Amino acid sequence: MKNQVLGLTATIAILLTACSSTRYKQSTGEFLDSKVLTSKVKNELRRQKGVKASDIDVDVWKSNVQLNGFVETDDQKHRAESAAWNVSGVRNVYNHLVVIDSMGAAPQGTGSSPVVTTGSGASSTNPETVFNKLAADPSFRYGEQVSVQGTVGTIFSPYAFVFKSPSGLSSRQILVVGDRATIARLTPTDPITVEGEIHGFSQADFEARLGNSSFWEADGFSKWKGKPVIYSGKISNRNTTQNNPPQTTTQPAKN
Repeated sequence: MKNQVLGLTATIAILLTACSSTRYKQSTGEFLDSKVLTSKVKNELRRQKGVKASDIDVDVWKSNVQLNGFVETDDQKHRAESAAWNVSGVRNVYNHLVVIDSMGAAPQGTGSSPVVTTGSGASSTNPETVFNKLAADPSFRYGEQVSVQGTVGTIFSPYAFVFKSPSGLSSRQILVVGDRATIARLTPTDPITVEGEIHGFSQADFEARLGNSSFWEADGFSKWKGKPVIYSGKISNRNTTQNNPPQTTTQPAKN
């Protein structure tokens, strides 16, 4: 009987070890999840106009997606990345696609200037990657000052608007709360750079910063609870290269 118990214990231990996850190994569940996520990303790529999905390899490891292959334009590269970010469950997208011209010239460089900087000096490069990463998982930058490129979406309040990715193709969004006079000068689709502090949106933080609770329900801020928000210090319209003043003077009156 003792030998049977020991044998059963050893068998369970082996099974648990086989199913467990390590830094360099996926568990059985993670492996199956990766297969499903790979299929979803490939399907999303097929739906993108102008992107030849058959030329793009998709690898998934613990919800991290890596795109490999060749595309003809930067726009195709950005469309492919946005397609991957649009899939629910994606944690990170590593865009290793290489751009070649239609005549078969040598691949262009894949690097770009840093667009996000933090107090610790960390930086990220591709504007589309930076935006989607912050929109998907802003917690890794919570409380830090960031500088993010994107486009203006819906302006639903005198004090806030929906911030979209630089290409406008990603479904991920960030809320920007800023100065009324600055936001009044914006129009949807404007390419902008937003500098400010990123957080998860909460009513208490919102009211403390604006000093007024009447906007919470009236302007629809409640639906952003827990989602990423940038409390803006500066918004620059890249069409005009004119820096708008920081949020310092115009504030809604307190109740």
